[in-house]
Amino acid sequence: MDLLLSITGLLLTAPLMLAIACLLWLESPGQVVFRQERLGKRGKPFTLYKFRKFPARWTDMGPGVTVLNDVRMTTIGAVLERTKLDELPQLWNIIKGDMSVVGPRPESLKFADLFVDRYREILDHRPGLFGPGMVRNECDLYPPDEDPDAFYRRVLFVHKADRDLAYYPTATLLSDFIWIVKGVWESVVGTVNWRRTLTQHLATIGSDVLLVMVGWTITNLFRFSGLPQGAGDFQVYVAGLWIFPLCFLVCALVARCYHYGRRHFYLVDGIHLLTAFTIAWSCGFLALVAIGPNVSLYLFPMGWFVLFSLLGAGRLALRLGAETTQIARSQSPRILLYGIRGGGVALGSWIKDSPMDVTFVGFIDDSWAHSAERIRGVRVLGSERDLPTIQSIHNINEIWMTFVPDEDKRRRLNHFCREHHVKLVIIPLLEPFTRFNRSDDPRSQPSNTLA
Repeated sequence: MDLLLSITGLLLTAPLMLAIACLLWLESPGQVVFRQERLGKRGKPFTLYKFRKFPARWTDMGPGVTVLNDVRMTTIGAVLERTKLDELPQLWNIIKGDMSVVGPRPESLKFADLFVDRYREILDHRPGLFGPGMVRNECDLYPPDEDPDAFYRRVLFVHKADRDLAYYPTATLLSDFIWIVKGVWESVVGTVNWRRTLTQHLATIGSDVLLVMVGWTITNLFRFSGLPQGAGDFQVYVAGLWIFPLCFLVCALVARCYHYGRRHFYLVDGIHLLTAFTIAWSCGFLALVAIGPNVSLYLFPMGWFVLFSLLGAGRLALRLGAETTQIARSQSPRILLYGIRGGGVALGSWIKDSPMDVTFVGFIDDSWAHSAERIRGVRVLGSERDLPTIQSIHNINEIWMTFVPDEDKRRRLNHFCREHHVKLVIIPLLEPFTRFNRSDDPRSQPSNTLA
């Protein structure tokens, strides 16, 4: 079964792998396949193959895991990370017998010391491409204020290893097939953080869909001096109303055109949009040609110009609208309180009951134990990593901190505040609170407790 599936997979994905290899080499010359020693069955090392996500010069430098927005990743590497297409060369590992289609994920030798006691049993199974050890969007889970390798050892390895131990002793061919389907589905659908994308960019996505449909309609009105009258032409027009929005959304999500906020649409984002739209328009037009062989070729250049002009204008309009809204709201400060322990609850209560003309948005705290709680009716909105989402929803003007952050946290927060025009207020460093601030007081430090 492993040989049948892996050989079939290689044959089907060979053109795609060739295209990936060319793109990787064009962006960053060097070997396109990354080789690394991994733990195999019974702990025997083997050479694992992947498309590289980093420039060739990085080799094994840096953390042994990939984190969100990893500075080592190339542009193509970031797409491969999201889509998991970097794993395709492991089909060769399956043919060689080093891996199976379904099994525990092969660990780096760096984490070999973790397979002790009951976790040693995991090495009795051949490592696999799919399985319960897969974690959706794993790079998103690493906290910004903790060493990635340490977090993986403390949290993620235990999570994956426990799932492996619970599954493989009772695994069947049917259950393995289910994990293969889940793995392929995650590679297609799980590449996007849907909750964050829809929360932050729903207005942009909706406007894009509408503008693509309007642009396609305008193109047909110009070409036929009105809506198409012939049965074939009208069928092509109706098909385009759903084919082009679908193709564009897929390409835009993969190209991360919704990665930035509405206030941050600049030249480089326009280039990403142009690339994604051109690919989507070409694929959609080919689909239309397959539906109706007599499609007017004049629609291709005309539609490309009209639709991209509308999309670009729509993005600029959203940016100007967001900037105008921010200016209007900046007259009344919207405050986010960072830190619950110590005097955080008391300060939040005072802000809530204060007659000042301010809006208390809520709390954030680095302790996952407080996530989604309500304190005196005010919600804990998340932690530091959720600041972009919170800012997108609530348009905060000021962040009040109840503790003195360390140097790394303060640098990250200063960068965020400069980028989003937010004022950072560190309460313990203001008079007269400085007299109560003691560097050895645990309440002046952030809580890094992780569930």
